[in-house]
Amino acid sequence: MFEDFLKDVAVAYRQQKAYEEECYKNGDYFNIFSILGLSSNETRTHSAFLAELLDPNGSHGKGKLFLENFISCMHLEDLHLDLNHVFVEVERVIGEIDETYDKGGRIDIIIVSGEKAIIIENKIYAQDQYKQLVRYNNYAKETFSDYRLLYLSLDKEEASPASTQSSNVKLMPNVDYYPITYRDDIIRWFEQCNSDIRPCCGDIVKKTVTQYINLLKELTNTMEKDNEDIMNVLKKEENWAYTLEVLRNGDSWKNEVWSTFAQLLEKEISAKGWLMHDCGLCNIKVFSHHVLSKYFIHLECNSSGAYIGIHCREEQTPHDCLPSLYGADAWWPYGWKWLEGQYKFFLPQSDPNAMEHLFPEYRQTFIDYLVREISTIMNEALKAGIDI
Repeated sequence: MFEDFLKDVAVAYRQQKAYEEECYKNGDYFNIFSILGLSSNETRTHSAFLAELLDPNGSHGKGKLFLENFISCMHLEDLHLDLNHVFVEVERVIGEIDETYDKGGRIDIIIVSGEKAIIIENKIYAQDQYKQLVRYNNYAKETFSDYRLLYLSLDKEEASPASTQSSNVKLMPNVDYYPITYRDDIIRWFEQCNSDIRPCCGDIVKKTVTQYINLLKELTNTMEKDNEDIMNVLKKEENWAYTLEVLRNGDSWKNEVWSTFAQLLEKEISAKGWLMHDCGLCNIKVFSHHVLSKYFIHLECNSSGAYIGIHCREEQTPHDCLPSLYGADAWWPYGWKWLEGQYKFFLPQSDPNAMEHLFPEYRQTFIDYLVREISTIMNEALKAGIDI
């Protein structure tokens, strides 16, 4: 019976939540990178952290362990680096970018051993720059007798043509440069390193690497969920029809949950004397006076996360960012910013886990957070004379 199926799922769900609560109490979800807001900073977080561990003389005290495992995991043994004489550098300047964009720039991470090198271009959310890998490849050819150029991204397989092509050059993946990802290669590398670190009471390096692995799994949506109890219910053949019926109604359910949440948020926005225009799932506009205003506060999501800022109906020259915002461009002339912490990955249209923020036990906290962010931006905008 369908009612029995729902009861079994409910029991399994409560067991899973009890397990997650125990993990929370044990501090398993504590992550210093996320707490300090460093999760998406390519230079200050990811490049710096990777380079420190790749350096045999780094403060980790593990010698060549990280570098040896990196070479093995990335299949770079044929480069034959002398690991006793290695220099690791972050943000190496290779000159001003010339008029043809064939030379110059900053290399994110470079590992040098004599006349050989490993060059890593590190991409988290930033876009590929024009002829970027072409420039780095030209520098490597002129500087080293042998080298490997690695293109590191969250989960993208190849660099864009804009970065890899010029009038007379077309760099080929796995020939001229080698795509690697945080999702597969870097996580596997760190897990191998952690397994190779000898047990030591309170080993801070191993614990920090574990936190970083968890951060990468969050960024790449590969964090394992302990759902064995629920899966035991769903995988029973007599329950398949019920499961399929629930899945068929998934989109309607999402819209209903979102609609309820949006109504509650609108009530609090209206209490401030402002207007909220809901344009669909995870796409909210807030105005101070009229929904046809040129500028408005916009909350929306894309594949990289959820963000909020001052949007404009027409492209224009960017202005100075408001104090609480950054990243001004033609469509966000006074800036935008990612939502903080767990809310950045508020993507119910693609990630069902994000729907929990809309549930009765969590939604008021989320609403309070959004109202604070909107109020801050609104007050800064009105103070700056921006007509929202």
